[in-house]
Amino acid sequence: MNAVQPRIRAVRMFRSGEEVDPGVYIDMDSGDVVRVNERDSLPEGIQVIRYLRRYRRVEGANEIKNGSR
Repeated sequence: MNAVQPRIRAVRMFRSGEEVDPGVYIDMDSGDVVRVNERDSLPEGIQVIRYLRRYRRVEGANEIKNGSR
């Protein structure tokens, strides 16, 4: 079975926050597909920064109740 490929035309790129007409837009950085149903602005970029937290075990602290970490 052949998959139907959408026809993609070379058009100008839009930036986040720009007001656009309804349609399907692709986030060029993440590859996410955004469907805009009515004239609206494209989502602003949100960067999630992940980091590690360090912990040290405290010896003799067995009396701490569950849920009080």
